[in-house]
Amino acid sequence: MKNNRKLETPDLKPYLIPLILLCGIFLVTSFFMMSGIRQHYYELKKEEALKVARSYGQSLKKFNEAEEIIEDLLEEKIRISSSMAANTEEELSNDLLKQMAEDLDIDELDYYDEEGVLLYSNLPEVLGWKIYEGHPIDLFLKSDALFLVEDLRKDVITGNYYKYGYLKVSTGGLIQVGLNADRVQSFLAQYEVDHLLKEMKENQDALSISLLSEDLSVLASTKEDKRLNMTEKDLKELRESLKGEKEYGAVLSEGEDLIYKVFLRLEDVESGDTLAVSYTMEETLSTIRTVTTYGLLVLVLVFSVLLYSIRVSYEKNRKLRRIAFYDSLTDLPNRAYLQEWSARHEEGTFQGTLMLVNILNFKHFNVAYGYEFGDLILQEVAKRLQKLQKKNLLLFRFSMDRFILLCKDFDQKITYDWMVKKVLDLFEEPLRIKDLDLPILVSVGGALTTGKGEKITELLKYATVALEEGRKNELQEMLYEKEMIDVFQREEILLNEMREAIEKKDKSTLYLAFQPILSGTEEEVVAFEALARMNSKSFGPVSPMEFILVAEKNQLIQKLSDCILDCALEFMKELRRQGKGHLRVAVNISGHQFLQEDFSEGLLKKLKSEGIRPQMLEVEITESVLLDNFQHLNEKLKKLRSSGIRVALDDFGTGYSSFMRLQELHLDTIKIDQAFIRRIKEEKEETLVSDMITMAHRLGLLVVAEGVEEDHQRKNLIHFGCDALQGYFYAKPLSPEKAMLFVEEFDERKPSLNEERHDTVEQKEESSEKDEKFIKTTVLQ
Repeated sequence: MKNNRKLETPDLKPYLIPLILLCGIFLVTSFFMMSGIRQHYYELKKEEALKVARSYGQSLKKFNEAEEIIEDLLEEKIRISSSMAANTEEELSNDLLKQMAEDLDIDELDYYDEEGVLLYSNLPEVLGWKIYEGHPIDLFLKSDALFLVEDLRKDVITGNYYKYGYLKVSTGGLIQVGLNADRVQSFLAQYEVDHLLKEMKENQDALSISLLSEDLSVLASTKEDKRLNMTEKDLKELRESLKGEKEYGAVLSEGEDLIYKVFLRLEDVESGDTLAVSYTMEETLSTIRTVTTYGLLVLVLVFSVLLYSIRVSYEKNRKLRRIAFYDSLTDLPNRAYLQEWSARHEEGTFQGTLMLVNILNFKHFNVAYGYEFGDLILQEVAKRLQKLQKKNLLLFRFSMDRFILLCKDFDQKITYDWMVKKVLDLFEEPLRIKDLDLPILVSVGGALTTGKGEKITELLKYATVALEEGRKNELQEMLYEKEMIDVFQREEILLNEMREAIEKKDKSTLYLAFQPILSGTEEEVVAFEALARMNSKSFGPVSPMEFILVAEKNQLIQKLSDCILDCALEFMKELRRQGKGHLRVAVNISGHQFLQEDFSEGLLKKLKSEGIRPQMLEVEITESVLLDNFQHLNEKLKKLRSSGIRVALDDFGTGYSSFMRLQELHLDTIKIDQAFIRRIKEEKEETLVSDMITMAHRLGLLVVAEGVEEDHQRKNLIHFGCDALQGYFYAKPLSPEKAMLFVEEFDERKPSLNEERHDTVEQKEESSEKDEKFIKTTVLQ
């Protein structure tokens, strides 16, 4: 199982779905855009064609009107000409009629007498012709009409076609006026439909113009074949459209060409029913192609930008995921990768072996050679561990100096043993870095899954427990066993309870007990030592050594120390309120507190705000606090003493202090550890304790004996001149209320310690060297 890098690649779904949607939108948008552009230019073409067609329709309509006007004009011309001839009836002659015909621009001007004989004419060849029965003139003479204009007819004399008009005169004859048919046809030809359509076409860009009958047959057209060239389907659609609409336009195909045809149903036009105008679509299609091309280019540009944004986002996300899931130094999957991988893998469970590898001396190299050198060490360690990688093994960098090996295997114990051997073998040879051979010390903690599997987080917790347990026992490797977790779970519960108690100031969980300190003459109580206690909701009473150690390991010691000091100050306030302000309270100060820069100032400020005299407080420090920064801390002790606070050195004799060092320290008191007190024999002989008391007195220090439990110890200490005594012989640690009561009863009775003891034999038997060490210690470094 080589390092699975799938997590490096972001999930494609959030990118594929928008990508597919964008492509779909692009296609749909392109389709509607092209359709819209095509439809827009078709509509423009239709409007243009209809506009022209309407003008054509108006022209045809005006042609019919013009034809009627021309007929009327011709008729009027004939009437005027005949009237003028009739007015000169008495002077009529061939020459006169010829002159009049020329002046009036007519082709024939005749005069018939009452007998129907043609007497005068501008045309010599017709003179003398007589009207016969049934001739149009004969029919006119027999009618009641005074004037008549005929349609074109063939002249029986000349054989030519004329348009004739007749006017009866008073003498019984008539005047005949004729216009040659060629002249009439030539004049009217300008208004014939075919001529008009051709003239329209010449003035427009139409391919063809046709006039259709009601059944859509071609009456006239500018096309030579006089055909409409439409399919039956198109004709059917045209007929249906023209039933309800006056105008209709459509793009039709003629061969390989697209033609736009517009049809306009004409009204009040006798020569036809529908006007059809055809336009080439070449220019329109070219425009559509151009606009569509530019539109598509814009769309492509827009969607390209969008696609590029998606790609950039994807790449950025991929890089961010790599940063998130891979260690930049070793290029190994990191803790986040492991968490993500485990969440996806087999529904969060895993069957196999998890091994935690820790570089024991890494911090030493960091301090000795610097962090850059430490990075090189980590890179080389990662390279060596990568040699173990195979199909079913994953390697992770878990934290600064820890790596995880994860092996999927059902023969777990065999696999674990193999992995341990391989890991330890890898580091038998030192690392070669910058011409230095560095021996790398590693420890291994392992955890195996049971049953159907475990969550990776659980396995990791178990391996961490095994690693810590191995470190405690100074073993290079340790496999997790169930009993190991109980200690860590207890520690976690205690830690949470302490945090809650400190935050809520819960005195039922964290509180102080006060052990009386009597004067060396046993005549009075001179002080109390404040001792930290914990009553766990889960485990009951907990040894101070245990919960203080838990607080130190988890960086809670500072808050715990402050809490203890606050409780001691409250007790001091109560002593003062009850008139016992002469009593001191000794409080152990932890190294964490004492090393704070503003500790002295803060403590004095707090005493002042609480209204407590500094003389009521005695701070106790251990020898271990003084090992480092001796001068700096001694200055702080000096400042405390100058303010009135007494300073005591606790557990004297068990550390590294010497009487030479005591001369330099700003102290008031030393407290001899109970281990020395227990060595005092019953006989009153000089011992090491007596020498310690003598030397302390010569240095001007007071001496307090801790752990006084036996009568002979008490007697010897008094004999040695010890300044103060405390222990179970007098009283075990008391609650604040019982401590007050103890002082009152002691003052009332002033008992002899030889006759009366405040502690029972049973209580003494319950105490032990270990317990006494626990209860006399509050916050230790």
